[in-house]
Amino acid sequence: MFTSYKAPHLGNFDQRLESLMGDAADNPYRDVFDFCNRYSHGEGSESVDVLDARVIHTQIRRCMEFFNFADAEHFERIAKPQK
Repeated sequence: MFTSYKAPHLGNFDQRLESLMGDAADNPYRDVFDFCNRYSHGEGSESVDVLDARVIHTQIRRCMEFFNFADAEHFERIAKPQK
């Protein structure tokens, strides 16, 4: 959803996420790209280590950190507690 909001002009999820990542060599969130593209779908070929709950928790936290990195203003608005 976030990638569709940030890069609606691009055709698919991979392209939109790649555009938000920028230069892979300089981006500290390349692990988020890998997680979203390869490990988040549970297609059956993942190792047990990749699907371990602690690892998944860390990856979700990293996704949220990337979200904040990519659009801090938007992140702050949605992370703000609702009254």
